[in-house]
Amino acid sequence: AEKDARAFSSWLRSGRGLSRWRIIQLENASHREITREVKRAASTVRRRGTLWIYFAGHGMVDENGARGLMGVDANSMDPASKMILIEDMIQTTLKRGRAWRVVVIVDAGFGNVGRDGLELVPGHLPPEPEVLPGRKDVIIWTADEGLAGAPAWAEGQHGLFTWLTLGALRGWADGALGDEPNGRVSLAEAQTYIDTTAHALGYPTNPTLDPVEDNRDWTLIQSDALEVGPDAATLRALSES
Repeated sequence: AEKDARAFSSWLRSGRGLSRWRIIQLENASHREITREVKRAASTVRRRGTLWIYFAGHGMVDENGARGLMGVDANSMDPASKMILIEDMIQTTLKRGRAWRVVVIVDAGFGNVGRDGLELVPGHLPPEPEVLPGRKDVIIWTADEGLAGAPAWAEGQHGLFTWLTLGALRGWADGALGDEPNGRVSLAEAQTYIDTTAHALGYPTNPTLDPVEDNRDWTLIQSDALEVGPDAATLRALSES
């Protein structure tokens, strides 16, 4: 998870052109630290700007089906006490009134299974997560829209979702909707690429696909020097490995 966070921070600088002064990077943070820094980021984002929130770690679902993120101080005996509900976090950012769009990218499972395949809370049976709402000002992009896990992937030395997301954002997803590559990656292309490639690698996950048409056409990166992703033969070899 730490390596995932560093890699995503690096992409924000190189891919989106953010100054390092505008990036807050936390590792092994408590729920209080995460909440505090999200508020600070929401207050300092430029007007009409986009606030990116990336999280790698463990997620949970509360008794009402709301998705939450777990800080390093989470307690398996009482996980709800340290849970950061994604919806509460988003409402906090929107109340600040500065960001035009909030993008939340979560490499975490919500089905009580960690990246190592072990239970987070022994014997806990989480309810089905709520359906993520479609909104023009908010994009919630998760490793799985249900209760499947968010596996680590040894070959990529990252979480599988993060490895595919960063690849898509660097250009691998250009043309993922069947069109000719044009030097531009849209949200729809990136999400479609991750969904299809995860299955090609043998992982039956269902990453979030944003339902709002205006969001799906949003350009995530545009460049004359986008990376070309692994071809079908390489994906087959990786899947077999």
